[in-house]
Amino acid sequence: MIGMVSSQGLVGRSTRFDRVISRFTRLVRRGFNQSRLFRRALVFLFWPRVRRRALDLSHLPWYQEQDANGPVQREEALLLYALVRVLRPAVVVDIGFSRGRSALNFLLAMPASSRLYSFDNTDVGESLAASDFRHYPNFTFKRKSQDEISAADVGCLPVDLVLLDASHDLGTNIRTFEALERLLADHAVLVVHDTGVWARNCFGPVQEEIARGHGDNWVSADQYQHRPQEREFVNWIRENHDEFGRLHLESTRTLRHGMTIFQRQRVLQTTPGRPFHALAGQAAREESRG
Repeated sequence: MIGMVSSQGLVGRSTRFDRVISRFTRLVRRGFNQSRLFRRALVFLFWPRVRRRALDLSHLPWYQEQDANGPVQREEALLLYALVRVLRPAVVVDIGFSRGRSALNFLLAMPASSRLYSFDNTDVGESLAASDFRHYPNFTFKRKSQDEISAADVGCLPVDLVLLDASHDLGTNIRTFEALERLLADHAVLVVHDTGVWARNCFGPVQEEIARGHGDNWVSADQYQHRPQEREFVNWIRENHDEFGRLHLESTRTLRHGMTIFQRQRVLQTTPGRPFHALAGQAAREESRG
């Protein structure tokens, strides 16, 4: 009898304890889903455990969004950062180092085993790369025109990811593409910046001033192309290299410089010996039975 009572008491305490844990778990989950402050407190509390998988985004709050005139905007940088984290390219080429914004963004996203090659032909770019980026062992700066890039400049390695954001000149971009094409890995991604239009209802003082100075760049009453030759370059690739698929990223709901992403099109490998139409037919039959 004593053993039975003790056993029942243990079961009761265990059940109460499980209910407490369950309620506590729900409260933590709710706090995590509803409160940024709560999430930050958890990161601080568990930092020794999570620091290895935490992403370094400390630079992005200092990047401009609305007033970014030249470099990638803050949220475009976030997209490029995520692209690097997803693809893990071994070799990244940054054409248009300028003040190093895109280069820093890449370096903070890349694994230490990846390499970044940045190109610029200005004194400012060369000086900044030497003073601020020399401590990155996987960074190489090349002072040369973008259309002079060669295999030797990237260590004769296949290039996995390219950001083109430099001359904004159609002829130079075409020559650059012709030089780059043979350096690209089979699944390489090419990102061309400044290919979007600005929506007039999103203009700020900077955009108003630019539009007044170049009034012939309106494509409609409401949309302004701030870099028309980048858009012409995208169309040139489409007309002359249809083996490249493309994803055009622009928005009229916010001020967006825009990017176009290119990658060689390919058929995705599936189960050997099973043609696509057979798989499609099987899926249709299963759906009809369901």
